Amino acid sequence: MTMRDAARAACVSRKFLSYWRCYPNLSFNQEALAAHRGKYIFSKARHVLENHNGNGVKTLKLNLSICSKEDIDTGLVHGWLQSFVKPGITELGLLLPRCYALEYNFPYSLLSWDEEFGATIQSLHLASLSLHNVGITEDELGLFLSSCFDLERLDLSNCNMIASLKIPRVLHKLRIVRIHACRALKTVVSNAPNLSTINYDEGPPLLSFSLGDRLETKKLLMHSMCMEDMIGYAGSDLPCIAPNLETLMLSTFREKLKARKLTFKFQHLKHIVICLGEGAKFSVGHDFFSLASFVDACVALETFTLRVRYQNYHIDRQSWAEMNQFYHGGLGRLRTVTITGFCSAKGLAELTRHILRSAASSLQCISLDTTPGYDRKHSSTDRCQNMCMGALRESERALSNVRQYVEPEVPHGVELKVLGPCRQCHYIDAKAMEEAQRASWLSAQRAPWRSTRRGRIMFIS
Repeated sequence: MTMRDAARAACVSRKFLSYWRCYPNLSFNQEALAAHRGKYIFSKARHVLENHNGNGVKTLKLNLSICSKEDIDTGLVHGWLQSFVKPGITELGLLLPRCYALEYNFPYSLLSWDEEFGATIQSLHLASLSLHNVGITEDELGLFLSSCFDLERLDLSNCNMIASLKIPRVLHKLRIVRIHACRALKTVVSNAPNLSTINYDEGPPLLSFSLGDRLETKKLLMHSMCMEDMIGYAGSDLPCIAPNLETLMLSTFREKLKARKLTFKFQHLKHIVICLGEGAKFSVGHDFFSLASFVDACVALETFTLRVRYQNYHIDRQSWAEMNQFYHGGLGRLRTVTITGFCSAKGLAELTRHILRSAASSLQCISLDTTPGYDRKHSSTDRCQNMCMGALRESERALSNVRQYVEPEVPHGVELKVLGPCRQCHYIDAKAMEEAQRASWLSAQRAPWRSTRRGRIMFIS
């Protein structure tokens, strides 16, 4: 029975009236109160809560975000929290208007141990915690987290009083951490042993980042728009702290790629997905070929996927001969390679050639897509992602590079798939694309090519 139905039943039945006074799930928002707004919502919440006996509450959600400042009595809100947040409550939500962001002080006494009354909110069996625009300090958050033994997900958004986030080891069930727009954050240290997803967006570059000294997870996703050395950290630290890792997904927008000679190897890592965003840059003297050291450290690798949002990459072409001295084969289990956003940067062709040589004995298929991704169509229209004229011309140059640099290195028996812009979705430029492709293909004498159903270019050697 919903809260609204229980309230109606209480009006006509004394038996339901007693049940209503100990109703366990209390949720007040615009949807639950028939789209009423402002003062009406607050007055109804006050009427219900003041007639409730305060026992047995499992869920308390107060969404007062659409109320005005004049509608809300913060003293009453404070009293409700003190009365209803007791051991046994499993879900708590409080959303106030934006005007209270710097004025309302959450009663942090609820987060501590009380010698007279025993445990308070620390006794909650919380599975998920979301803090948005909350003025909580790192010490207060750390005190809270240290007792949330059942926490599985942590979301922090616009919590600008936190400079250092430290996640304690006792959170064995924590799987997901998402951090968004925490402007003062400088360091993140997680000791949660089973963390599988960490997302850091729209914040300042971190001075320090660590996933502790031991990760038991077999699958790890790391995404950030702000970290500049995610791939470097993953290559240098994860082989030691995550020895059981089998699947690794790295998504980074501001990566500063540079070559590193990795001391340790991933012994069990089978699947890698690396996404380089538009803000990715290269340190002086390095290019896409810098990823070769990372790939070579994965001795059990079976599938490798690289997604590139190509821009004007600055490449030091004198570094290739030097780098080739340090990287050599060892990818004896690699079967499938996929690169989307394949551009004309020669370092990317060099990386592809290196993989072909290192995995010659095991490789079955390699797919090079010169578009943002053949598997990323708009579901509602079944159309490919838009490509500007610059991207279409870049695709032409990339197709030419594949013919010139990559195709001659493909081992016998390996299927090579090369995909160009879809003529159906980019019909305006179809004629120009066709002329450029005809000129490029006429210069090549080997490997027949054919068109797929959607007009993509594909040749197989």
